Amino acid sequence: MKVFRKTPQQAQEETAGIIERVFSAPSSVWLVLPILVVALVWGLVLEGFNLTAVVSGLLIFAVPAYLAVLVTLPLALALGGTMYWRRSTLLALVTLLFMGLPIILWRIFTAFNYGLGIEIKTAMVLFSFAMTLWLRHVTLVSTSNPSHARSLPSTLTQPLFGIVIVAFYMRFEAREAYLSVLFPIIFALAAFLFLRTVNTPLRKAFGVNGVAMMRHFLDHITEREKNKVGEIEEFFESISSPIDAHVGIVSFKKGDEIKALIIVPSLHPGPFGYIGGSNLPAKLENDLRKVTSNLFVPHGPSTHDNNPSNHNECRKISLMAQNLLHDVEYSSECSAMVRRTMGDANSCAQLFGDSALVLASLAPKPTDDLDFSTGYAAMMEGKTHGVDDCLIVDAHNSLKKGSGYVHFGTRTSRYVIDASSKAVEQALKTRTKGLKVGVANARGFSLDNEGLGEVGIQALVVETGGRKYGYLLYDGNNMVEGLREKILPEVGGLLHEAEVLTTDNHSVNATMGGFNPVGGKMNHDKLIRISEELVRKAIEDLEEVEVGMKTGLIHDFRIFGHQSAARLTSVVNATLHTLRWNAFTNLLVAFSLSALVFLVFF
Repeated sequence: MKVFRKTPQQAQEETAGIIERVFSAPSSVWLVLPILVVALVWGLVLEGFNLTAVVSGLLIFAVPAYLAVLVTLPLALALGGTMYWRRSTLLALVTLLFMGLPIILWRIFTAFNYGLGIEIKTAMVLFSFAMTLWLRHVTLVSTSNPSHARSLPSTLTQPLFGIVIVAFYMRFEAREAYLSVLFPIIFALAAFLFLRTVNTPLRKAFGVNGVAMMRHFLDHITEREKNKVGEIEEFFESISSPIDAHVGIVSFKKGDEIKALIIVPSLHPGPFGYIGGSNLPAKLENDLRKVTSNLFVPHGPSTHDNNPSNHNECRKISLMAQNLLHDVEYSSECSAMVRRTMGDANSCAQLFGDSALVLASLAPKPTDDLDFSTGYAAMMEGKTHGVDDCLIVDAHNSLKKGSGYVHFGTRTSRYVIDASSKAVEQALKTRTKGLKVGVANARGFSLDNEGLGEVGIQALVVETGGRKYGYLLYDGNNMVEGLREKILPEVGGLLHEAEVLTTDNHSVNATMGGFNPVGGKMNHDKLIRISEELVRKAIEDLEEVEVGMKTGLIHDFRIFGHQSAARLTSVVNATLHTLRWNAFTNLLVAFSLSALVFLVFF
């Protein structure tokens, strides 16, 4: 029998798919009328087609829902939770919809036993309100406040308002009074046990409150505030481990000023939003604004295990870059950009002084990250040809769902190493003196609608020996399959060789839908047109410069660590896979206990 196991990459994609289920609640204004409609429908089911049905629909169902909308938000905020009008209104509507099941079942029951049906009508309405307490509490603890005690008041608003109105409006004797207390207690305990069960795997594996983490992640997706990452980064810090992180720079200097600076950290710009290393290009740009106004941060060879644990670690990259700048030896020597292919891999190499910059890609074949071991092996192989240093960039420019990593030791990894080595070897034969560099950039793109981060699109053109070579860098998480092959021919008339790169910026994943590569949402013709315009502007900006390259290690740099990302996603996925079954079992027990209580009184 074959056993199919998910790879770490597949597990991470499955977890990332959670974001695809996140949606933005409609405006409260659009939900007011649906609440009224649903309330009137339940009134008709409860009373039949008469005037009483309208009154019952308004009093028993609509009024508690509207009161809950008004009270839930200020109550949740006052007790330290997170809440919005649209979320409060949507919760009231979903709560109202949830109430329909017992009401419909009661109406079906009355068709077979009319007398008993009338007798238990009030009990069924009370049961429907009590049942919604489970839904509201699970929702509010998960999205508003992880504290049961602080979420309970907001949980009780709609059920409590409903029970009070039923007490005055419908038949309400001693047994109904008992049921109005016992039913809510049963479902409150059920909700508590369900949340405890859901939280157990993460608590045992990592010692954290998984429900609280869910609330923080949700807040980060909906609010996107860069300063609201503390609790999440504290968790990642707790599971992190130190490494010696490889960082390289290529500096283009005009006189005493740095015209352009390329930083290639072998660290992964994730996990998402503004957490850890996410949005790394903008973070480094902000730190190095006084050093240069033209900073390029392509993707170094690294996987999700190499995510910086918090934003403070990212500052270490900026400090290392500044330290390396002090030791750079500048030269006017440069080579052609030379491309070589081996199997699925194609690599471009260009010498700057006595060091080589190599861009590795598998395009048009889709793939995700190139691991550091492969990148490091390619660097060492490149140095065997006599260059002082070799810096590898993962072009990260072709992706579709399900694309995997390039792991060291695989045939694809060997292709990358060999292609990079041959490119460096050939580039050494084309060295000339004198080079010019020009830069251009475009910003202001929409994260949601165009899939690009704060840094936007950047173009760097290098001219040497009368030929021009281009680097197009897109601040996004990889690129849709085939788009690179559309861009390169359009800029090919302006350049002798070029490559398309992405930063692998994971801030773009904190959007509704999660999967957001460059070109996934933005019009391709528009993207190509902007790219061509930037190349033209960069050519107009060409100026004579000197260039230097330097690499170094950041000691004790804290990252997620080997297999930490895989372990975390495995635990999350295991929890998700059992979620429905746990919810079904939990509610079944609550329904059974409620049935026993009902039988005692009837």
